[in-house]
Amino acid sequence: MAGWRCPYCQQLATIISRNVSGNEHLFSNENKDGPLCIRTDGNNRLDDTCREYMIEAALYKSAPDNSGTYRSIPPPLLTWRLKPKSLAPVLPDYIPPAIREDYEEACLRRESGRSMSGALRTHLLV
Repeated sequence: MAGWRCPYCQQLATIISRNVSGNEHLFSNENKDGPLCIRTDGNNRLDDTCREYMIEAALYKSAPDNSGTYRSIPPPLLTWRLKPKSLAPVLPDYIPPAIREDYEEACLRRESGRSMSGALRTHLLV
């Protein structure tokens, strides 16, 4: 069985049908990139002490399968982590808000990779 580590309580959770959901929204409307698909996925801890959840989204190219139904084509073109915003462990409430916010921003920048660090360097040099 597959599992994931909850970013809120740091506990391992087993992925089962009761705590995972996902859906695809297909669209084309003659846009410049052709048929596309946005997939959203969510999972949550079913344990009484946490019950937090994660939501992610991804944009894919889309094409019809053998039955004519459009499906997403991996790999994703773009991905978004919606809740929580980064994979960094969520800090407890007793940590002052200013410190939590700085920590979360630093984690987001780390995950954004080189494009963000290049933009920050340019911004700082101006």
